[in-house]
Amino acid sequence: SGLTKIDTTKPIFVNGPQLILTPSGNLSASWEAADTGSGLLGYFFAIDSCVFESPPTSQTSHSFVPNAEAHFICVMAKDLAGNEAIEVTDSGDPSINCTDIMSGKEFQEQPKEIICRIIDDSIINLSENLGEVKRIELDGVDITTDYSTTTKEDEFKISFQPQEIGVHWLQINALDRYGRECVFIVEYMVTGFGVEITYWGEGVWAKVTPETDYSISFHWNKVDLSDFFRTEMQIGGVNLDSL
Repeated sequence: SGLTKIDTTKPIFVNGPQLILTPSGNLSASWEAADTGSGLLGYFFAIDSCVFESPPTSQTSHSFVPNAEAHFICVMAKDLAGNEAIEVTDSGDPSINCTDIMSGKEFQEQPKEIICRIIDDSIINLSENLGEVKRIELDGVDITTDYSTTTKEDEFKISFQPQEIGVHWLQINALDRYGRECVFIVEYMVTGFGVEITYWGEGVWAKVTPETDYSISFHWNKVDLSDFFRTEMQIGGVNLDSL
């Protein structure tokens, strides 16, 4: 009796497709796929379309002169059993815009949330997985789970816990729908509201106002620090353990 083998596995792209701008001003595309079943028949490719009009080819690269600000290439790998795999990539990297925060900006307290957008030549729709927020780090800590999408397709919101006074570092990695990556890095400062001193005087608690020049000298035994500040003086906006 004869033995019939059926191949239902699609080819796999092991390289690309990639589309880069060369020093000469041309766009250069490259790709490569593998098929461990029936074997690779060849490739189909098209520029700015996924309508393939040419016969299959074995070539794994193609260069052309751009005639627009952005282009995309669609490549299909097909095996001898007719299984197909299609990948698309464009020529431009995405970018991230967070209008609420920028390098060097100062906040009295950590913003509870910020709104950001992924900007790209291709359509971004985070709810439909056309683009992705890959990773978000605050001061080196992964907070990716603290983001959510909004009603706008290319927009996302990051929620923050309160942060201590000082410099903070935010990094966002995002992908466009074709997997091209961009990185947004910003350093900003949380300044706090300043030190607030409340002291016991004339039978009531009195507050030292920022507009007034006060010179206060006091000494304490650090062993009784918590008791001192509970009964004699109250200081807010400062880390007492560092005094």
